[in-house]
Amino acid sequence: MLQDGNRLVVFGSQIIGVLIVVVGLLTQHAELHSPRPVGSKMQVTEESGQKGDRFARLWDDPLEDLPAFQVAGPKDAPLTRADKPPKQAAASLDESSPPNADQSTASVPASDQPQADQGIFLWNILDARPLPEVRERRLRIRYAIVSALVAAGYLPLRDSSLSPLVRTVGPPASPKKELFGYFETFEAKDAPFQRVCLIWTPKQSTALPIEKDVLTDIKTQIHRKGDLRDSAQFRVLHHGNSEDLITYLDGLNLPEDIELNHHISFMRATFPSKSLPGDARRLIHFPILTDDFLVEALVHELSLRIPQLNRDKGISRIIIFTESDTKYSRTIASEFADKLKGRARLEVYSYLRGLDGRPEELRIPAKAESTTSNDPAKSLLQGRAISENSFGTSQFDYLRRLALSLGEERRKKRDCDIAAVGILGSDIYDKMLVLQAIRPELPAAVFFTTDLDALYLERENQTFTRNLVIASADGLDMNGKKNPNDRKWKLPPMRDSYQTILAKRIWAILASSERELDVSTRASSPRLFEIVAGKSVDLNPAKESFAAKASGLLGRLPELATFIFVLALLNGFVILWAISTRTGKTDAPNKVCAPMTRRARIFVYTEMGLACAGLLFLLYMLSWSHASLLFGEPLSLGASIWPSVMIRLLAFLVAVLLLLIASYTFVARGARLKEDIKAALPDDVQVRVAESLGQEAVSGCRFLFSEQHTPCREKPFAPILEKLFDQTARRKRIMLASGIYLALSFILFAKWPPVVPARGPAPFLIDKVVVALGVALYVIHLIYCLDLHLSARSLLRNLHSFCFRADVEIKGSELLTAVSELTAIIGKTLLYPLTVLILIILSRLQIFDVWIMTPSLTITFSVGAALLVTAALILWREGVRLKGAVLATEGTKPQMEATEKEKVGLINEGVFAAWHHQPIFAAIFSVVAVFGSLSIAGPLARLLFGSS
Repeated sequence: MLQDGNRLVVFGSQIIGVLIVVVGLLTQHAELHSPRPVGSKMQVTEESGQKGDRFARLWDDPLEDLPAFQVAGPKDAPLTRADKPPKQAAASLDESSPPNADQSTASVPASDQPQADQGIFLWNILDARPLPEVRERRLRIRYAIVSALVAAGYLPLRDSSLSPLVRTVGPPASPKKELFGYFETFEAKDAPFQRVCLIWTPKQSTALPIEKDVLTDIKTQIHRKGDLRDSAQFRVLHHGNSEDLITYLDGLNLPEDIELNHHISFMRATFPSKSLPGDARRLIHFPILTDDFLVEALVHELSLRIPQLNRDKGISRIIIFTESDTKYSRTIASEFADKLKGRARLEVYSYLRGLDGRPEELRIPAKAESTTSNDPAKSLLQGRAISENSFGTSQFDYLRRLALSLGEERRKKRDCDIAAVGILGSDIYDKMLVLQAIRPELPAAVFFTTDLDALYLERENQTFTRNLVIASADGLDMNGKKNPNDRKWKLPPMRDSYQTILAKRIWAILASSERELDVSTRASSPRLFEIVAGKSVDLNPAKESFAAKASGLLGRLPELATFIFVLALLNGFVILWAISTRTGKTDAPNKVCAPMTRRARIFVYTEMGLACAGLLFLLYMLSWSHASLLFGEPLSLGASIWPSVMIRLLAFLVAVLLLLIASYTFVARGARLKEDIKAALPDDVQVRVAESLGQEAVSGCRFLFSEQHTPCREKPFAPILEKLFDQTARRKRIMLASGIYLALSFILFAKWPPVVPARGPAPFLIDKVVVALGVALYVIHLIYCLDLHLSARSLLRNLHSFCFRADVEIKGSELLTAVSELTAIIGKTLLYPLTVLILIILSRLQIFDVWIMTPSLTITFSVGAALLVTAALILWREGVRLKGAVLATEGTKPQMEATEKEKVGLINEGVFAAWHHQPIFAAIFSVVAVFGSLSIAGPLARLLFGSS
């Protein structure tokens, strides 16, 4: 083994660790802000043709400027029998014509216009409120439906135009016409339905349950337009929320409403189906999974990530944030309470919808706005303490005070830790604001929510959405691989899971018969995702894995942690024993080696081989199986502990190599240096025994009280020198000190347990084993280095006592030369535990996963680094004193030649080197270089990869 191989191992391992970290620095962070759409500054002008058709691109809002609020009734709920307009007879030919329409064209008999023999009406009922986020929802709905039609081979019958639908309202004596909605038609030749007519009406003016005369009126207007026969099939897609579903069921009369309303599908209502009446449950189609399924999946996922949830003691604390003004939120909170009963303490915090407090109406400013924005959303999280205003419609100040209160509880360790936080509101923009405020205060908690949305993937939101766990009815990519011969065109991933489900529902309607369609097309189980930089990691492949079947083992992991660390420490002691079997041998003239025994070599190199195999396996998996799962834990960077495990395996391997290098160098060169020191001093001379640091502290305390110095002891120098090179005695000292160090560390770990963001029992177990192996060798390295430095300090202090005795003749140049070489060997060992420590710290950076540096880890690592620095400085000080004493002693001898004194002064290696050549400053420079390069790599990565 090369004596200077430490340079390659020390600095090479640090470079590898930095490179692994830099790979993950491709994310960009931005200041916190509200992602809610603010609406357009100018109203969109619409073009009207001679027939009254409205120009609209295929992705435009189908209900733009529709006067939805001119109808009596609640704004958020559909009309019921109690508040709908008076019923009128089916509209006549003139009444069905839209305002300003060309009457001659509109009154052409239906038979004179080509119509499809087969077709279907798709009646879409939408929320028509002018809120920007509701408008965005309408855009997404129309995009999903039209994209599904176009991908299936359908093209618009009239390019980019929406035809109006009117109805007659008011008393019979003075009826008036009112714009009710729009429709558009698509056609395809080789398809089960030759034409598909999309009807768009607002839920605010569409009475539910649907009545026959309303449907007949709509079909008649479309039939007279010449698009589709009124005898075609029809299906109703209601895009309202769970509140709309409840309102619909409240107004449903059975069995008279069965004929029409069994064709209705609620595309966004996730109210648990088991909470609905049994008769109504048979009438309604639920293409989307309901909340009870999502809650069950989330609780199972939390049990894989939080070992305490598997102990049935309720020691974990879970917080849920949800809106308080909807039945949806109360129901889903109740579902969580039932699932977590006896397993965790559940606390529910409520808020009112619309946390940002923006007005519902679109704002048309009278003059251009200034560049300085007073948007309350931007003032929420700009890094200022309580900068939110405590007045007005914004609820940011409430949210901020709650976040600070929870953070204060976490820092003071009140009661029990908050293990998970759920944000379960129905408004994604409110959920994003809660995430922004709460996530920084509770960094170790598992954050979860429902419904996958592309907003979570945006780069500027990664600071608070990363590692968010989402239970969703579907993903964003709807291009399945089940039908490779499918003729449908592929579609890009959608903006949210509701779009995916809607597009799949359209395809199912177009391809299925009416009987087959009654069977729900929804997924059989919920989908689980974890958000990382720019993508969502699918966690579902692990649902039947070992992680799902052996989750009960997680409850016993806390008890196993102590046992694992004890075994790892024993393993470290065996490695220490192996390197202690080295003996110096001379193979050839001026060539000394220090081999271990055969059994020691087999043990050490077997462990190194296993560590290398684990590194290569993880490197292969991370390189070629990015979307796969390993023992329930994903492999994607940013949502996996495997990169951290790989760095820790590297730390373990490097620690073993550095122990081999340190022991080889010290034993191989130590025997000659010991003889050189003996030759420079007289034999059998009694010297004053230098006190250790502990003895000096005790003597100092005694002097303060008794004001008497402790008499110095004297003993031969040979036993003192032997003590420095005695490997058996050093091994015992290291084992004892390492046990004490870990015992004290366990006290800190019991108070502040480290948080591991693993998933499933196998990753938790592997992480604990790898961490224990690396930390145990780090502790042994630390104590080994300290012991060498303190032993060398005692040697230098004893040598210092020779310099002031007139009856002793020493050879100054030979003595300092041997001491400089010996301390150069010992000084390099300072880099070894720091190298292992740097790798362990790098493995816990948040670019790999949500690693948190707990106070226990910070204290233990800081104390270890401080001890190393202090020992190095003390040894350097003793070297300066010894060299000065030798020069002073030799200078008093008249017979000393000038060349001898000059030779002593030129010794500048090891502890006698200049300050900038000392290992302590090389170690500090190494630490600064590693973490400084990381601090520079982040902005560079954002500059190079974040501009797009």
